[in-house]
Amino acid sequence: MLLDVFIVSLIITLLAGHKLSNFKNLKLEWIELFILGFLIQLAIVWLSFKNVAFVEKYHFWLHILSFTLLFIGIIKNINAPGFKWMGIGILLNFLVIVANNGQMPVSGTGLEKVGLGSYKEILQSGKYLTHTLIGKGTHLPFLADRFYIPHPYPRPTLFSIGDIFIGIGLFILIFKGTMPKIKEG
Repeated sequence: MLLDVFIVSLIITLLAGHKLSNFKNLKLEWIELFILGFLIQLAIVWLSFKNVAFVEKYHFWLHILSFTLLFIGIIKNINAPGFKWMGIGILLNFLVIVANNGQMPVSGTGLEKVGLGSYKEILQSGKYLTHTLIGKGTHLPFLADRFYIPHPYPRPTLFSIGDIFIGIGLFILIFKGTMPKIKEG
C-alpha cells in the first residue's frame, strides 16, 4: 500500500506543479534509521525462511529493535511535514505487533479477497515471523492488517489503520516537501 501512496503522491505533486528538487530544502535528520529499521524487518522475513536459528529465537526483539529505530527517526524529524501522522501509524502498528508476540496479525479472509489465499498456509506454519493469521487469541485485532483493496485494483493489498496514518504522513511529506520555497522580503 505504501508504494502505491508514494507513486500517487509523486503524481499529484507533479500535477500540482511542485518540483521534486525542492525536497532538498527539508532538513531531515537520521533518515538512515528508517532504512535500517525496514532492512531489519526484511531480514527477519528472509532469514526466517533460511531457518536461521538466531532470527527464529530473537525475532520479537529484532522486530522491537526495528521499531525503535523508526521511532527515533520520527522523533528527530517530528516537526517535518507528515512525520506526526507517520509516527501515529508506526505507533499503532507497533502496539498490535507487540501485543501479538512480535507479529502483525493478518486477515485470512482479506488474503483470499486480494488473491493471496495461498499465504494462509505459510502464516499458519509459523515460518513467516513478522506476520500471523488473525485468530481467537489475537490481541487488538482492530489494528491488524484487516482492510483490503481487491481486484480490479492493479495491486490488491491488505493494510492496517496504522498503515493509513503512515500513508497520510507520506503524502503530506512528499506534497509539502516539494512545494515551492516562498521567497522572503
